[in-house]
Amino acid sequence: VKTGYTFAGWYAEAGLTTLVGNNGASYSPTANTTLYAKWNAITYTVSYNGNGSTGGTVPSQGSFAFGSSYSIVDKGTMTKTGYDFAGWTAADGTGTLYAISTASIAGSAATYTTAANLNLFAKWTANTNAISYNANTGTGAVPTSGSYISGAATAYTVLAKPDGLTKTGSDFIGWNTV
Repeated sequence: VKTGYTFAGWYAEAGLTTLVGNNGASYSPTANTTLYAKWNAITYTVSYNGNGSTGGTVPSQGSFAFGSSYSIVDKGTMTKTGYDFAGWTAADGTGTLYAISTASIAGSAATYTTAANLNLFAKWTANTNAISYNANTGTGAVPTSGSYISGAATAYTVLAKPDGLTKTGSDFIGWNTV
């Protein structure tokens, strides 16, 4: 047994080029012989879950061998309407955040090691939209600006016209986005 590896057979030399056999194979040596075990590193996967993405493509699954490090990819073309991508987590977007493996100023990248398959979920943060009011050639104070989080359970409530906001020769009929 070798942790992180599977047995791949017995070989006749240290260079592991001549397979003698696997467990239970017949072998008839003609002299004293040393057999060498070959071990193959277990391959693990890194899978990506869009966690509610609404467009683009979730990155393809990657893999790495036991004992080697792996890099976490960026989101690629994946999007979610009203949200910004905030990285990958190990649990439905709420677990520990994994840094994306882009080179930093110093030239290094975030790499990780583990001895297990890794399922990563996209973490999304809602866009915050600024709401501002414009008197549109009227005079007087306008309501204080506000904000609205995309996808919030409650809709934004448009504020009423302040009493002091007027425009000569016009009646206020509401706020517009143009």
